[in-house]
Amino acid sequence: MKLKEIPEKIKKIKNIEIILAVIIGLIILIIYFLPASGSGTADNRGKTEAAKTDACSEAERLAQVLSCIKGAGEVTVMITYESDGELVPAYQQDISETKNTNGSQVTYSRSESNKLITVYEQGTATALILTEKKPQVKGVIVIAEGAADLTVRLNLF
Repeated sequence: MKLKEIPEKIKKIKNIEIILAVIIGLIILIIYFLPASGSGTADNRGKTEAAKTDACSEAERLAQVLSCIKGAGEVTVMITYESDGELVPAYQQDISETKNTNGSQVTYSRSESNKLITVYEQGTATALILTEKKPQVKGVIVIAEGAADLTVRLNLF
């Protein structure tokens, strides 16, 4: 087969334009829906992954407990949250008050300033975290093999 014969054979295929358009469309969709490898910072990805592992471990623990119910069988649990939680940093609060007397007039002034407390670890500065507020649970889905039995279903609630 010669190179000159290939385009002629392709032209003989019925609806080749439609086939090529579909192939190009599929390639564009695949490229569009692939996740970008460099999106997000490493710190944000770490926090998100940590939150996901916490949520997964809570769901796994709940599934283990519910599977101990007689007749429940294998149990799968999914927990959804309102948000990702909140970190509460430490602040240093400086308050200064001054009193000025000018004859019969007395004036008071007060100024407040809040400064974020940072901790230096391995050359990077991070905020000192006082507490971490856990996210509020939005909903829980429980799937159990034995849920067809009404008694087991009521025990799972």
